[in-house]
Amino acid sequence: MRQRGCGIGMRRGAVTALALAAWSVAGPVAGQEGDGLPPDGGLPSGAAAAPEAEAPEAAAPETGWAMTCGAEACRLARQLADAGSGTTVAALTFVLPKGQAGARIRAVVPLGIDLRAGVWLAGARDVRAMPLVTCLQQGCLAVLDVDPVSLGLIASQQAVALRVTPYGGSEAMDLTFPLAGLAEAFSDARAALAE
Repeated sequence: MRQRGCGIGMRRGAVTALALAAWSVAGPVAGQEGDGLPPDGGLPSGAAAAPEAEAPEAAAPETGWAMTCGAEACRLARQLADAGSGTTVAALTFVLPKGQAGARIRAVVPLGIDLRAGVWLAGARDVRAMPLVTCLQQGCLAVLDVDPVSLGLIASQQAVALRVTPYGGSEAMDLTFPLAGLAEAFSDARAALAE
C-alpha cells in the first residue's frame, strides 16, 4: 500500500489525473444543502447548480474544517490540492443532518481511478467501502452513511485516507486527510443546528 500525504510524489506511469507532484490540505469545499445528493454531487469545483437558501460558509480556523450550515444540515469539508498548482485533487465532506446523530460522508476522488477497485475510507481502526455514485468532470463521488459510534471513532483518529487504485495500476494509493479538529467541528456544527 502506498501512502500519499503532503509533499509525497507518486510513482511514474500513474494515470494523468492522479499524477501530481505533491499533496497539501486546501481550503473549503463547495457543497450542497441537506443530506440528499445534490445534482452536482457536492463536487469541489465547477458546481452544476448553486445551493438553495444556503447560509454563508464559515471557516472555523480553530478546527481547520470549513463549516457551512443551513436549516436542515451542516457540512464540514476539507480538500486536498496539488501543492504546485493549487488544483483540487480530492475532497472529504461530512454532512450532519439536523436531528440525527450519524452522518453522511462524501468523498470526491480524481478521475482515472479503477472503478472496479472502488473507493475505501481507511482509518487506523478500520477500512470501509464507499459506494461510487457518479463520475463527472470534476471527479468521482463516493458516499458512505455512518452511525454515531462509527462517526465518533472516525473523529478520534489523527487521519483518514481515501484509498483508490489508479486505472491500469496494481497498487492502491491513499489520499490522506488530517482529522485534527474534527471532533470540535462536529460539536460546533451540532450546536449550530440546535439554534
